[in-house]
Amino acid sequence: MGASFFKREERAQLHWLRTDSSKQKGEKAMRRTIRSLSVVLLAGLLAAACAAPRQAPTTDGEPAGAKLRIGLVTDTGGVNDKSFNQSAWAGVQKAVAEFGAEAKFIESKQPTDYEKNIDQFATENYDIIIT
Repeated sequence: MGASFFKREERAQLHWLRTDSSKQKGEKAMRRTIRSLSVVLLAGLLAAACAAPRQAPTTDGEPAGAKLRIGLVTDTGGVNDKSFNQSAWAGVQKAVAEFGAEAKFIESKQPTDYEKNIDQFATENYDIIIT
């Protein structure tokens, strides 16, 4: 009984050794796979980053280098009201200076003019209309 007991114990230890070595093989294979995928992803990111930039397509048929057109519809206070209309116009002027945009404003004389003035800029195909 003593000899067979030790043999069973040795077999159990060998089983654990085989199980551990197969786990290690699986872990090594997983690490290799992750490393390979990481290298492929990194190469793809580098290739995309180094690619020549594409010019954004335009949706209305204008060339991509066309000037940005900005229209401002003021409140009844006018463009020099020393308040939000004047601040909005100052922002538009800054865009003109920084981006070479084209800008125009329409002063609303009464609240019923807002819709008509906004529609005028929309009809003239302005890119941005600030109200």
